[in-house]
Amino acid sequence: MYTRGDQINAVEVIMENEPRTSLRRLSQQTDLSVETCRIIVKKELPLYYC
Repeated sequence: MYTRGDQINAVEVIMENEPRTSLRRLSQQTDLSVETCRIIVKKELPLYYC
């Protein structure tokens, strides 16, 4: 399993390359739950997310 830093880095790389990626797609690509992806995008990354 990934460490928290690895999870954040994986999500960050995908969102930088494809900023319009849905949370469901992000979850599938990273093998993380949708809720984990949402928390990372909303709280850990300096991205605008509604």
